[in-house]
Amino acid sequence: MLDAPALPPPAIVAPAPREVSFGLVSGRAPLGTKKIIVHVGRYVAAEEPLRGRSFSLHVRLTGGPTTIKVTAVDGRNRRSVSVIEPVYGLPKDSDPRERAPQLDATLSRTIRTLAARHGGTSGIYVQDLRTGRGAAWNAGARFPAASTLKLAIAVTVLRTLEHKPESLTQVSRLLGKMLVSSDNAAANALEVWLAGSTSAGSDLVNATMRALGLNDSLMYGGYETRRRPAAATATIPIRVESQPAFGVGKYTTAADLARLARAVYLAASGKGPLLRLGVGWRPSQGGREGH
Repeated sequence: MLDAPALPPPAIVAPAPREVSFGLVSGRAPLGTKKIIVHVGRYVAAEEPLRGRSFSLHVRLTGGPTTIKVTAVDGRNRRSVSVIEPVYGLPKDSDPRERAPQLDATLSRTIRTLAARHGGTSGIYVQDLRTGRGAAWNAGARFPAASTLKLAIAVTVLRTLEHKPESLTQVSRLLGKMLVSSDNAAANALEVWLAGSTSAGSDLVNATMRALGLNDSLMYGGYETRRRPAAATATIPIRVESQPAFGVGKYTTAADLARLARAVYLAASGKGPLLRLGVGWRPSQGGREGH
C-alpha cells in the first residue's frame, strides 16, 4: 500500500518574518486539517480545533525576538509545520489605537518644570499612544535634525515599494543598517535608490512628510559619511517658546518627530495616516483573515 502524500505546510498570513507582532497568528491550513497548534519558542501557546481552512487566533508573546511555529494536524494525524522567525513580540494590549491628542494639564506642568531645570533651549512633545493624552513645551521650535530624519527616509522607501522588501535584498540590508546602526552611507544609498541622488531623494522624503502634515521638518541632501483632537478637549499645544540658532541644513521639531513616530506605530497595525497616503505596502499584522 502506498504511503499517503505529505501534508502541505500551512500558509501564514500574520506574522511575517522580521515583523513586530501583537500576538495575532492567522493563515490558511491545508485541506483536511482538523487542528492547529502554535508554538512560541519552545512552548505551546495555543492548540485549537479547526473547521474549514482559515484560522485566526491570538497568542501571548514574550518581549523581543522569538520563533513562531504553526503545526497543522489532519484526521490521519499527519502533521506539517511552518516556522516564522524572527518575530518581535509585543504585548497584545499595546496594539495601536487611533486617539486624538488631548492636553494633560498635570503632565504639562511637569514638563514645564523639567524644561526650566534644563536651562538650555529644549523642545518636548509627549503623548500616550493608547489614550492620546499628552503635553508639549516649545514643540514647534526647529532643531538640527541629524539622524532623527532617517525614520522619514525609511517611511518613504516603504511608501515607494509595491511590497515589503524581501529578506537579504539590497534595500532590506540598507534599511537594517540605517535603522539599527544609524549608518550614514546606508541612508545616502537609500536616497539615491529613491530618486537617483541624495538631493532628489530628499525631495521625495520631504513630500512624504508634507503629506503627513509635518510642515516643520526638512530633509536636506545626504549625510556625511565620516565616522561619527476632540472638540470638547484641549489639544496638545505646539508653540515656539525659544528657538535655537543654527546654520543651513536638516531641521525638525519635537512635534513633527513625535507625529512621525506615531504614524509608524499606527501603521504596524494597518491604521493611521500612512495607510491613507496610498502606500504600496501593508503590514501583515493588519490582516484579520479567517475565523
